[in-house]
Amino acid sequence: MKHLPAVILTTLVAFTTNPVFASCENLSCFGKINGFAQSLKVTSEGVFITVLKDVDRKALACELVKGDFIRIPDKAAHFDSMHALLLTAFSSNAEVIVEFDPTKTKCVLDSIELMPAN
Repeated sequence: MKHLPAVILTTLVAFTTNPVFASCENLSCFGKINGFAQSLKVTSEGVFITVLKDVDRKALACELVKGDFIRIPDKAAHFDSMHALLLTAFSSNAEVIVEFDPTKTKCVLDSIELMPAN
């Protein structure tokens, strides 16, 4: 009986927390952004999403830049909107769908969709 409060608390936490589900395959990644992406990186070469090491690179139809990055095209017409959505997604660990440009061999962001919170 003395362990009953701990058991109840553990059960409540297990059933009320949202798992971080995310996946990358073909020309997209989807799910909670922190489930497939580690960070946003800005260098003299551009703006990049750093992909987590445990993401299956073989499931992607494009090659990650330097083996770890998705490039955000800074010349894109809606670059500022893409960047703003990514910042929002990272700050709230939101669910997203990111799609890559099918005309590129490297993984280059083509679109991002920010999903509403449930």
